[in-house]
Amino acid sequence: MVYREKERPLTIEGLNVFVRKQGIASGLDHYFANTNNRYRKFLSICTRIREEIRQDQIEGGMAGMYNPSITQRLNNLVDRQQVEHIEQPLFSDDEEIDE
Repeated sequence: MVYREKERPLTIEGLNVFVRKQGIASGLDHYFANTNNRYRKFLSICTRIREEIRQDQIEGGMAGMYNPSITQRLNNLVDRQQVEHIEQPLFSDDEEIDE
């Protein structure tokens, strides 16, 4: 039997837990939300973090490392299919219905 540890996808939630456990900050929500415009200096950093996480999730899903369905939902990627609805009457106009 071979045991392989799967790679864990990057998430904002995982980053929040990490900084909390390390005692760096109680969370990063205010930085990402730029609460009261107090975190403008961090906007480019937060943007880069989001991009890195999104890229990891999408590429991991495409490579089969992560569940592609979950990756699609997390990143608002949907496979849209157009379904045409054709209405077809149950009986044609020239058929009589027996009562």
